[in-house]
Amino acid sequence: HASHVRADQTTESLREILGLPFSEQPVVHKHAVKLIANGPVTELGHHRGIDATAQCANHLSSVDTASNHHPVVRLVKVHKRFGELIVLNGVNLELRRGETTVIIGESGSGKSVLLNHIVRLLKPDSGEVYFHDQRIDDLPERELTVLRPRFGFLFQLSALFDSLSVAENVGFPIVEHTKKGRKEVDEIVRRKLGMVGLDGLQDKWPAQLSGGQKKRVALARAIALDPEIVLYDEPT
Repeated sequence: HASHVRADQTTESLREILGLPFSEQPVVHKHAVKLIANGPVTELGHHRGIDATAQCANHLSSVDTASNHHPVVRLVKVHKRFGELIVLNGVNLELRRGETTVIIGESGSGKSVLLNHIVRLLKPDSGEVYFHDQRIDDLPERELTVLRPRFGFLFQLSALFDSLSVAENVGFPIVEHTKKGRKEVDEIVRRKLGMVGLDGLQDKWPAQLSGGQKKRVALARAIALDPEIVLYDEPT
């Protein structure tokens, strides 16, 4: 049921919403996998959640080369329910390097739940989730800790730490997952904030930011580690 939209139109819309200059270079590498969950645009699955037959993934663009043919992320017959509510109903999905994929649907149709399965914040009731042919839905938490830095996640409500400054929020994943020194972390933070038009706000607190600025800080944090896969949950 999803309408096809050109990838450049989607990129321009995202830039306009986040307040980014159209002349800026993309904030992630052109070969990264980008998955955007956005809505409401059309209904996907209604009360049954996202159904395997609904063709929930609307592929907007892809790099058609042999090296990009193999999926980086693959979901196989994934089911998830909460009590009596069926949210994911046998979902099959493949994401390849260089693609931008948009999942559209009404509120409550399972978009965020699907993204959370990709980064294994949620575990499917049945089905399988793969990352580079490694099955991750059954991995223990200690192994997931090593895997997750390869994903960037823009959360639906930004999810900034209120007790940390803008610079500390953006630098948080760098400090947690690398051994870079303070000066190098500060430079990465400056560069990432510059990419979203907020360099100079490092010392601000989340409470001092507008809603759009919070979203852009969250975006800078999502790309702080130059992730292989970027997931945007309701960026508009």
